[in-house]
Amino acid sequence: MMFDLHYITNKNGKNDIQSITIPGMGHYPLNHEAERCENYGNYCLKTFSIKINEMDIKEKSKNSFHFDKVKAYLSNGRVVTYPIGEIFIVKDSARFPIDFLASSSSTDHMGEQLLKAKEPLSIQSFLFPFHHQLGDGLQLSIITDQGSLQAMYNEMSKGYSDDQKISEWKQGKDHLVEKELFPLKLQKDDLLNTSYQFTFGNNQNGYHFYHFAINLKGKTKNGKEFNVPLVINYSPSFTYKEIEEIVKQRREVNDGARAK
Repeated sequence: MMFDLHYITNKNGKNDIQSITIPGMGHYPLNHEAERCENYGNYCLKTFSIKINEMDIKEKSKNSFHFDKVKAYLSNGRVVTYPIGEIFIVKDSARFPIDFLASSSSTDHMGEQLLKAKEPLSIQSFLFPFHHQLGDGLQLSIITDQGSLQAMYNEMSKGYSDDQKISEWKQGKDHLVEKELFPLKLQKDDLLNTSYQFTFGNNQNGYHFYHFAINLKGKTKNGKEFNVPLVINYSPSFTYKEIEEIVKQRREVNDGARAK
């Protein structure tokens, strides 16, 4: 599996990260020839894709593995431990009672998925992590109207779709995901549309990269429990001023740590 590492560096600096160690897992060199860089004045937001051995993960835990820091090896010989946010690697179940028919996402931090029940089932809740970081920044909604959903699916199955028609079929049919909606019962072959939108405004929690699953938790008619992951992503868009503010805050944290 691939793991993306993001960090900000000064383009004029000669010191950079050469490799990292993930505690309890392994050592990973960074391929600077394959780095992706977004320029903000003197700064560069770098992204590296690191391949993690899935066998290593399985050896650490049966179901999941968590880390929030990496040890970075710099080109000047220094070794620094950096916080990188909360990372959870979770093992998926082999079979789900729901089929994934279609999905889409956009650069304005929205996305949706069209699902189909393989058998009668009841969805009891939508669960997602990082509540304290996300706050009101993530909005979830669903469409359950079968007539509209079937028309949408038929349109998308053509290989091309009329966005205007799909928008009209959705109009007024979506509901915010709230506890009053549950349990949500689906019969065999029923469709379900789920959508999300990130709206952080000026909240600095929007400075993070998010990649996680919204888990549809429920039971089939036969009583078998399931937990279906719907993976969603958020990549922030920065201004130069925001990058400067992030760098300033990090320096203040580092200076405070050295003062102690």
